[in-house]
Amino acid sequence: MIVRTLLDTDLYKFTTSYAYIKLFPYAMGKFSFHDRNETEYTEEFLETLKYEIDKLSRLRLTEEELEYMTRNCRFLPRVYWEWLSSFRFHPDKIKMYLDEAHHLHIEVSDFLYKATLYEVPLLAIVSEIKNQFFGNVADTDEILCKLSEKVELSNQHQLRFSEFGTRRRFSVHVQETVIGKLKETAKYCTGTSNCYFAMKYDMKMMGTHPHEWFMFHGAQFGYKHANYMALENWVNVYDGDLGIALSDTYTSGIFLSNLSRKQAKLFDGVRCDSGNEFDFIDSLVSRYKELG
Repeated sequence: MIVRTLLDTDLYKFTTSYAYIKLFPYAMGKFSFHDRNETEYTEEFLETLKYEIDKLSRLRLTEEELEYMTRNCRFLPRVYWEWLSSFRFHPDKIKMYLDEAHHLHIEVSDFLYKATLYEVPLLAIVSEIKNQFFGNVADTDEILCKLSEKVELSNQHQLRFSEFGTRRRFSVHVQETVIGKLKETAKYCTGTSNCYFAMKYDMKMMGTHPHEWFMFHGAQFGYKHANYMALENWVNVYDGDLGIALSDTYTSGIFLSNLSRKQAKLFDGVRCDSGNEFDFIDSLVSRYKELG
């Protein structure tokens, strides 16, 4: 199987799922796949994709995984992991087809606390099967050579980073190879977003919230209030934990203008996910100064 376990996903999928359960348990939503490259696929690809996605229904949270997540995620209650142990992916919730131009369409509709869990596994499966069908071959030596250069730079200059490769991984094997090498050689790797590999390699799980959380609040409360309400509700759920705010859902300038003094004091940091990092830092410092 390409996705081996329910934990073979990013931590923020679980934190967002729980936030929906706690505050918006009846909210319905739809996730739609958008291929920015407008790749043309074949019916054989689609059938292989359906076959692999059908396997998701076999995944179960094991007792060992439940205990691990309970011990290592103090911000999520045990009752959530007990609920997840009864969760099953349902392929009938996934609408999947090729249009006349052979472009791939995927839609998942469900309660949002469930629908959010489909995103990362589906993207990982699509990416790996796409590489298989287009004949892309991973050169492990080349991958590890490029990785070693970055690790050396990090080790020399004490640059902290974390691994966030699951959604767009070349394959599960390549991602595990990279994580294994990071565990062995990188002094300042703070962890991985992938819960399964964090468990397997004794690394810290990394992640907070996604753009999706802000997009939901835009639909729920209006886009003028989306940034503010998204941060307020995140605090309502996590009480100061997971305090790195995502800034660019509706552009970083709008985010900073919405950032309140209380939020600036409460959140540990702000994540620049797009644009020029140096310009963003200058704008962020300027906003902090405005807030005193």
